[in-house]
Amino acid sequence: MEKIIFDTDIGDDIDDAVALRFVLKCKEIETLGVTTAYKNAHQRAKIASAIVKECGKKVPVYSGVDLPAVCRPEQLNGEQIGSDGKVRLVQYFDFMEEEKVEPLSAVDFILNTAEKYPGEVTLLSLAPLCNLAAAYEKAPEKFGKLKHIVMMGGCFAYPFAEWNIRCDVEAACSVFTCPVGISAVGYDITQSTTLTDKQTDELFAIKDAQVLQKMLGAYICNQKCGKVTMHDPLTAASLVKDFVSYKKCRVKVVAEGADRGKTVESCDGKEINVAVKADIDGFMEYLFKTIGG
Repeated sequence: MEKIIFDTDIGDDIDDAVALRFVLKCKEIETLGVTTAYKNAHQRAKIASAIVKECGKKVPVYSGVDLPAVCRPEQLNGEQIGSDGKVRLVQYFDFMEEEKVEPLSAVDFILNTAEKYPGEVTLLSLAPLCNLAAAYEKAPEKFGKLKHIVMMGGCFAYPFAEWNIRCDVEAACSVFTCPVGISAVGYDITQSTTLTDKQTDELFAIKDAQVLQKMLGAYICNQKCGKVTMHDPLTAASLVKDFVSYKKCRVKVVAEGADRGKTVESCDGKEINVAVKADIDGFMEYLFKTIGG
């Protein structure tokens, strides 16, 4: 069974929530904890806790690096600001306020878990890399005891500054120097996982998934295109099935200039596994079978 830490910025796109349900329902994955990152990480943790409860699990949830803690208007992409100066998440609802979040920080949980299970824990990274960078920089030796990092991040077939990288470029630069192996499923691969209308209807028809469906409805209403794409679930599914094919590349994150945030091949970059192909049909069949259980 694959031991994982699930690191997420749940609450913006809906694919994080679907991926969380997937790992909690998958019999081949043991989720040791959920960590949340980026703008309003504490509220994201409450959302994640609601999904954990809905799935009937007792998996602890930890709030992580809230970067930036207070957002300036020019940093936002049509996001709403609450009275506390933090981003208001469209998929957060009042009933989630009572959900439990652990007092320990996400960063310390990552480090403690890596030390407790040396060489056994995969960190599934589905968010900007601020939690990972903070953990690595705080205790490099402990962080180095992780088994592997599997991330939805970057774009490798063409030049593009993908969201999880560009939201915290400095964090990404740091993680791409760490001693832990990385497998990256880039936007160039995951963009092919957009659901058909029929598949979206299937999400709304899953039994005992009212929280997920409420979040899905809010996401669709808030998106002009209304499309639902399974970036994160494909990355999560790659942990247990060979839906993704990889090649080894030396990659670095561009930190400055017009290409800031892009992941590019470079002789002085870190050697990682880069996704080059995916079995989308096989993945979709497995995804719906798993999350519907």
